Amino acid sequence: MHDEAADLRPLLLDVYAEIYEAAARTGPFAAVDRFARGLDGWSRRPGWTCTVGYADDQVAGYAYGAPLAADARWWRGLLTDMPRQVTEENGSRTYALSELMVRAPWRKTGLSRRLHDTLLARRTEERATLLVDRQHPKVRALYESWGWKTLGDLRSHIPRAPLFHACCWHFPHADRTRARRVGPSAHGVDAAVELRVPSALWGSRRLAARRERAVGRPPAPARVLAAAVAPGKLGITSASGW
Repeated sequence: MHDEAADLRPLLLDVYAEIYEAAARTGPFAAVDRFARGLDGWSRRPGWTCTVGYADDQVAGYAYGAPLAADARWWRGLLTDMPRQVTEENGSRTYALSELMVRAPWRKTGLSRRLHDTLLARRTEERATLLVDRQHPKVRALYESWGWKTLGDLRSHIPRAPLFHACCWHFPHADRTRARRVGPSAHGVDAAVELRVPSALWGSRRLAARRERAVGRPPAPARVLAAAVAPGKLGITSASGW
């Protein structure tokens, strides 16, 4: 795990534990330790990036992901037949949006879309992908309203994982690139450039302070910080989710 990702880890786990507290009591897949192992695995991947939304000193939500490796297992559980060119990876083709979550006081404020857009805005991959639990049709409908398309059902290799919908997102720049390279296709997707600025403002003490929870007061409007992590570097910029 990169040093900066290690600093972010307690913050991300705190938010997850709060949001999934009820689900974790009844389902092992939602357990914090299971999520922590997944977070550690994702944050070790080359190109891992994380976008965090803040309201005053409160963490309001975050999203993170990473490019799929050439030998990624992401598509192996796909239950819908797809042409090989749809599921083929080369290490730089697809960005996987692993997690996007928003704490209760800031839901229905537009923060989830802002986190989503900030995380994906500058990627350079050909496409993006994410998984949605089949038992959450409203979440799937939300992503589809943002332009995501459902490719089919997917059964993850992770023990006790639910059945998912596998989704992809098409970007205009990828459509143009793909048209030049392989011609039109029914299945294509897209994503986006890594942003970097000095990391002086991202000290672990500051992270710890922001893990404080808001109690008994209206939520402040959230602002979004995008942290792009690569070996030895952390990028942060201000801007308007496994």
